[in-house]
Amino acid sequence: MELPSSIINLKSLEVLDLSRNNLKTIPKSIWRLKNLKKLNLFFNQIEHIPESISKLPKIKELRLDYNKLNQLPNSIKDLKSVECLDIDGNPLSKFPEWIFNHQSLIQIALPYQFLYDLDENIEKKILDCCKFIIGPIYLIAFGWDYLSEPFWGGDSEAIKKFGAGPHDG
Repeated sequence: MELPSSIINLKSLEVLDLSRNNLKTIPKSIWRLKNLKKLNLFFNQIEHIPESISKLPKIKELRLDYNKLNQLPNSIKDLKSVECLDIDGNPLSKFPEWIFNHQSLIQIALPYQFLYDLDENIEKKILDCCKFIIGPIYLIAFGWDYLSEPFWGGDSEAIKKFGAGPHDG
């Protein structure tokens, strides 16, 4: 699938929502939309994000949640403007550790399985990074559940594991 030329010709387009379209791939013509600030691709069937995603230099919000992604391309960490990244609901095989060093990222939603599968090294990085008010990253979400609030369905032990309960400082 490619985007219609009527959309591609909108050179000042800042928001593109292709969510819930059953896409298997990202239309290559998206990379021509250099002024995009928000790209919604959630609830599709996308299995691969091409390295060419780095051709979106102004992107601030990237919603890739609920697709079929097993990994993220290295080029996502090169998106210097991205502030919000949602990769929840994907069967990612590896925790994207680069999030702790990303300069502009302030909000990230991760797949729920990472909450229980973290090794001690990553767990320490989360503790160092967040402690309820998170350093450069102010919100880390696992599943639809935020570390600063009780989990939907309730596993408060997971919150205590990170010292991120509502009364911690």
